[in-house]
Amino acid sequence: MKRGESPYEAVLREVQEEVGLSVPTATPVESIFDPSEWKRDTVHIFTATTNHTAFTIDHTEIQEAKWFTKDSLPAHTPPILKKFLTATSNTL
Repeated sequence: MKRGESPYEAVLREVQEEVGLSVPTATPVESIFDPSEWKRDTVHIFTATTNHTAFTIDHTEIQEAKWFTKDSLPAHTPPILKKFLTATSNTL
């Protein structure tokens, strides 16, 4: 997040910048504090919808982007995200 930017503003900007998708709104789901790996990170989780499915990737930020169902996440998905998705599987 940029200084002075809210998590909501950041998610709308980051999705546009990194994968080229316009997300008109996002709904906050939860914020999780993650002290693993000797870092102090807060992960903000949002749900959002878009009318577009094709990515325009910023290769300076990420290597690839793909759509996944919750049941077919890649092996390198962070454990904290897998734990969250398992805990909320009936609500998302």
